[in-house]
Amino acid sequence: MSISNTVLFVVQVSLAGGADQSNLGPPTYPEPGVPIPSQGSTAATYTYNVSDLNGNSLGTGMTPKKPRPSGPLIAGGGLGTGYYDESTTFQLYDAGETKRPQMGDGNT
Repeated sequence: MSISNTVLFVVQVSLAGGADQSNLGPPTYPEPGVPIPSQGSTAATYTYNVSDLNGNSLGTGMTPKKPRPSGPLIAGGGLGTGYYDESTTFQLYDAGETKRPQMGDGNT
């Protein structure tokens, strides 16, 4: 999928369902100098209800088109981006999901 010829615009997103499928389990604390193995191998399944900035519904239960990384994600919400495809169907591109920091990744 290419959006290079498409105009993205700001939308409002709210979490509709889904989950973080990272299978993190309890945190592990290895011995000093031992790398922490990658935790989680399945992408999240969050879906969103989307409206324009005037509150008009653009879609419900939508999955973002932006590829999701495997591992732990924090659900989006608030503002995102979307576009209309060639057949004038609204597509949610980005719901504002962010990668959840993990122990040992330099962000914790």
